[in-house]
Amino acid sequence: MTLKTTILGTALAVVTALPLAAQELKFANFTPPFHTINASVIEKLNADLSAATDGSLTVRGYHGGELGAGPVEQYIRAVQGVADITWGLPGYTSQQFEKTMIVELPGVVPEGKSGADALCGAMDEISSEFPGTVPVALWTSEPNIMIMKDKVVRTPADLEGLKIRVAGATAGKVAEALGATPVQMPINQVYNSLQTGLIDGVFTGVK
Repeated sequence: MTLKTTILGTALAVVTALPLAAQELKFANFTPPFHTINASVIEKLNADLSAATDGSLTVRGYHGGELGAGPVEQYIRAVQGVADITWGLPGYTSQQFEKTMIVELPGVVPEGKSGADALCGAMDEISSEFPGTVPVALWTSEPNIMIMKDKVVRTPADLEGLKIRVAGATAGKVAEALGATPVQMPINQVYNSLQTGLIDGVFTGVK
């Protein structure tokens, strides 16, 4: 069962105000260095900034949670100045990003338009949810799919009473509307939770 327009994940990068003497920006990355975010975002950002400033401004990635583990506290690390740039998953603290997380609701993103386009177009409305920082990138994980441990799901009725992992509160409401029992948890806990039977399945992005 594929949920191409029902559940959308979001991710964000934020940058704090920089001192004039800054030469190397610290980019906090809670994932390991071989994660795609390193090559596709951090290394490219470093190369582009270095080229644009003749090497006077560079970016160094701190991987594997070197500046603090896990995605939940990344926004706070930017606010507190632990890192100059961070990336995180607003869905894990969706109460703080209620307007931003509207993008997860069915039908919000028009056909033929990406979630990233919708978020960027709504920046004036959602920027107040990121005080103390400047959002520099917002994107979504789409389409989303449902992965089940051993249950076969072909219709919403098949979800009745099943425990389904969701990333945030908005996706949880969608799961409830489909008849499932939402269980909110970070993606790195999904494998063990499926193995132990804590959850029956997971909503997650194909990316």
